[in-house]
Amino acid sequence: MITTRKNNRRWLLASLAVSVLLVAVACDRYEWLPSTVDTPLAGTVWKLEAVVSSDTIKTVGSEVSEKSYRLLFDPAGYAYGRSANNDLFGEYAFEEQKNTFHSEFQPMTYALEPPEGELFIQRLNNAWRYELSGDVLRLYFSGNECLHFRATEDDGTIERVFADPPEAAPLKGTVWKLEGFGSSEGKLVTAKPFTIRAYQLLFEPGGKAYGISSGNHLLGEYALNDALRTIDIDIEAVTEAMERQDGYVYLERLNNAGRYEQTDNILRLYYSDTEYLQYRPAADQNYLKGIFPGLSQYVPFKDKVWKLEGFGAGGGALTAAQPNDEKAYLLYLQKSLNAFGTTSVNTFGTEYTMDATQGTLAFGALGITKMNEQKDGKRYVDCLSRVSRYQFDNATLRLYYSDTEYLQYRPAPDDNYLSMYIEKL
Repeated sequence: MITTRKNNRRWLLASLAVSVLLVAVACDRYEWLPSTVDTPLAGTVWKLEAVVSSDTIKTVGSEVSEKSYRLLFDPAGYAYGRSANNDLFGEYAFEEQKNTFHSEFQPMTYALEPPEGELFIQRLNNAWRYELSGDVLRLYFSGNECLHFRATEDDGTIERVFADPPEAAPLKGTVWKLEGFGSSEGKLVTAKPFTIRAYQLLFEPGGKAYGISSGNHLLGEYALNDALRTIDIDIEAVTEAMERQDGYVYLERLNNAGRYEQTDNILRLYYSDTEYLQYRPAADQNYLKGIFPGLSQYVPFKDKVWKLEGFGAGGGALTAAQPNDEKAYLLYLQKSLNAFGTTSVNTFGTEYTMDATQGTLAFGALGITKMNEQKDGKRYVDCLSRVSRYQFDNATLRLYYSDTEYLQYRPAPDDNYLSMYIEKL
């Protein structure tokens, strides 16, 4: 039996109490459809052509992206889509004899929507009747007002959350995506925030466990007893972003899991006699594995001093930062989301924000000493102010300040210039 820290997580208790209350009061609760659904819509993809009312037909023009305003009805009973700027996920149900229809969509991404995009989501969720004729689908959202779709091909532009059923996935080596919190009542409560990347889990054959919570990368160990169907999980965040919504609740329940059930492509981890976390295979089996290259040699990049190796762009060679001084261009990212560092001749302190599920990182305004910067000093300060995302591969940290340009760091020597200050923090 592996050693766990299940009784040493007192720092979570205050947040858990609030989160549990929020789940009980505010979390959407609904009964999910069966694992496979036999409907005329199952497996079809649709592109919005027009919004029809009693006296007008507003067509969707060529200025709208080909990827926008699309729907995919999955054979498993899920519905995927794309508004103007965001990926959508939900469920759908209908009664063929009465032509009644119901769908419940929510965004999985958080891009700014134009008014038309917000209306599209609202109208989808208000749809109550459908008409299906050949390659035309109409979803009526108010009286005779409807969304007019035409059938199209599944070209991969709609990103799915779960893999297609009914594949039987092995427990080990499969990336699992949380479907919801379940109980003996037979209902699932979706974990919030519900995004494509959040709440993923991977059990490696060697006993390592990897995952993503609401906002952090997770790393730990697990042990199985196949005969008794028991499981012991000890996993924790190796990044220190603030968990969102159900993130702390998820971590606590995951570490309290004591037994498991697996039927084909459904995995349940029971954290009490009747309550469980329910997973399905993630549609994207590569994203989580890409976060943990090597899958056994992951090193957190926080609480480590990094030395700038150079300025990079695309796949080209690095340009070394000048002056080439051992005290220059050091960076320390603290777990408390404070950052300290040096430029060409100055020292600075600031705060930073990050979201591990989206790979974003940004610095606040720098509090910096006032010596005149030398050589690449001003350029470095400007680049730090524009950092928006990061990429981390064990011993290499890249901070991107444009789509293709980045600052590349490697671990600094243990006796680096910043160490004397860090010891006092």
